[in-house]
This record gives sequence, structure tokens and C-alpha cells, in this order.
Amino acid sequence: MIRNGKIKVEKVDISIDELPDKFEGFRIVHISDIHIKRFGKREKKTVEIINELNPSVLFITGDIVSRNVLKEVEKFWWGIKTKYGIWAVQGNWEHKYSMTGERVKEVYKKYGVKLLINESDKLYIKDNFIGIVGIDDPFTFHDNMSKALGGLPEDSVKILLSHSPSIIDEASENGISLVLTGHTHGGQIAIPGIGAIAKRRDCNGYVSGKYTKNQTQIYVNRGIGTSILPIRLFCPPEITLIKLKRDSSQSDPCWRHER
Repeated sequence: MIRNGKIKVEKVDISIDELPDKFEGFRIVHISDIHIKRFGKREKKTVEIINELNPSVLFITGDIVSRNVLKEVEKFWWGIKTKYGIWAVQGNWEHKYSMTGERVKEVYKKYGVKLLINESDKLYIKDNFIGIVGIDDPFTFHDNMSKALGGLPEDSVKILLSHSPSIIDEASENGISLVLTGHTHGGQIAIPGIGAIAKRRDCNGYVSGKYTKNQTQIYVNRGIGTSILPIRLFCPPEITLIKLKRDSSQSDPCWRHER
């Protein structure tokens, strides 16, 4: 058995034609599925890598915990440094252990973490802004897209944070520019040249990496931790560094999944 291995940093350029000028070169660090049980060696290494990447923002797409360990999560938040802040959404494990809602949101707020529960926020750089949309966990049917989009102009650039990729069709229908998700763990076990040997049915074939759905771009993060079985095989833990660009002609040639 191969347990959690060395965390791999995946570097991705994403082009959005309507991206406001001030967001050219904007650096997003995206993590997911940390599955914290205690603030240990793995969590310390994750914080260290995040800070080394010097992010403009940190986005976290759910399953922060594997049990009710709010104090351990506070230790994780304490060490992270970003230029503009941290935004997070809830996953199915937060709902499983009742680590959800306003009580948790207030604790996160002390560390500069904005927990979005079917709501949106605007991130301004001078007179430019992008919308950050946070969907509550679709896997446990807590999502509400219309509520989450409330208050954002229809033609604004929007980045959607969702734990599960199952939201992608609805996101595409609502003109979301970029969707960031987790939940799949990349399958945890993969075969070189073939990919994940087990794919979640609820994720509609979205397993890991980059996809497009109509005009919506998607990135599915493999996650930091594991659930059920503590095994990863040819599927290393991931921290994603996303650089936003305006020029689509310079788009990353590795985009490979059209759906």
C-alpha cells in the first residue's frame, strides 16, 4: 500500500477574455479535501508550500476536516499568508460532522477566512472586481445556485467554488467563467496511461485536472488528504497554482477535456 505521498504543485494558466485589467497575472492557490484530523506534519507542509507560492488568494473547496476538530483547523488558518484573503466552501464531511453554518463561519472569520454558504463576494483591486461565488455542498444537496449568485452583475467575471464537480452543468448554464472543485481525490488510485480506476458516479466523469463545458472552464483538484482508505497510487496530493490571463491565444496547450 502506498500512503499519502509528496505533495505536487500543479501550475496552470487560465485565460479569461473578459478578465479585468488589474487581474492580469493574478495568482490563485487552490486546495481541497485536506481531511484534517489533527494539525500534523502534512498540514504544516501544506501551509509551508502555500506561503512559498505567494498567492494573491487562497481558495479551498471543502472537506477541510475528517472529524469535528475545529481547534485543529484554527491552527491551519493561523499560519497562512495571502495578499487579498482566503475563501472557502463546505464539503460533505463538514456536513457529516456538523462543522457548518454561522458558528463555524465566525471562527473562520477571526483568521481572515470567508466561508461562503450559497453566497457571493466581490474582490476588488482598485476599480476592478471579480465575483467569488460559493456553493454549499452539492453532494449532500445543500447547494442553491440562484441564491449564491444574488447581487453579482450578470456580465461580471465569476469564479465558482464548489466541493463537487456535479455543479458544472448548472454553472455553465449560468455563465460562470471558472469553476474550482475537489471531492474526487483524483480517484486516489490510478494506472499510468489509463487514469483513475474508480470514478465517482456523482461527478459525471470529471476526475482531475482541466475541463471545459461550453464557455465555462473547470479545474478539479486531487486534494491533499484521503478518505475511507489512506492510499494514493500514481495520484499524488495536489496544491494548484492558477495564474489568470486575458490573452486566450496564449492559453495553456495542455487543456485536454472537452465536454
